[in-house]
Amino acid sequence: MKRIELVSSLASSATYFAEIGSDHGLISLRLLKEDPSKRGLLIDNKKGPFEVSRKAISSNSLEGRASALLSDGIRDIPPEVDTLVLAGMGGLLIAKILKEGKRKLTNIKRIVAEPQGHRPEMLKAIHELGYKETSYLTCQDQGHYYEGFLFLKGKIEGIGQLEEHFGALFELGGQIFVNREKKALGALKRLLEGNLSPKRREEVEREIALIQAALGRMGYAD
Repeated sequence: MKRIELVSSLASSATYFAEIGSDHGLISLRLLKEDPSKRGLLIDNKKGPFEVSRKAISSNSLEGRASALLSDGIRDIPPEVDTLVLAGMGGLLIAKILKEGKRKLTNIKRIVAEPQGHRPEMLKAIHELGYKETSYLTCQDQGHYYEGFLFLKGKIEGIGQLEEHFGALFELGGQIFVNREKKALGALKRLLEGNLSPKRREEVEREIALIQAALGRMGYAD
């Protein structure tokens, strides 16, 4: 899957990573198989996915380099972990996990995030925690659009509304970013034709303005 490739490529510099909400562990397995020097921790707070990850580690003979952990968020990660991978979950949940586990971020050099919704809230939280994006990738996989961010420690400065909403490196999203936002723009304009509350209408109009400005920045007029 292209989504798995996208997230894995952003985490390729990890030495010891923790995948939060590992589910089937596909991202972790790819990272571990590509680089024998890597170590991984597959974390899930549900028994079912935890057992799936544990069995995946065993069936791929990775017991010496990886382990599964039944835990919530990042509260139980060991200090040796240098990279967090949070993929396939909402941006609000990513923000919540990182904020609640703030004391565990001391040794975290990299945060890889692939949010599915609520990107601006996620970006704001990660910036406030002292990280800035250094890579941004997009892909289209089975009819869906995905985006991934790599954050390293550092202060984000001098960004405007577009960067706060889409990310400081959104222009690197290329044609896939453009296609996704054009599709979103059409849906939002259709939404305006309906009976919206004044507050919701204002929100939709702001979203439209941001998308139009981003597309304009990238040379695509609405």
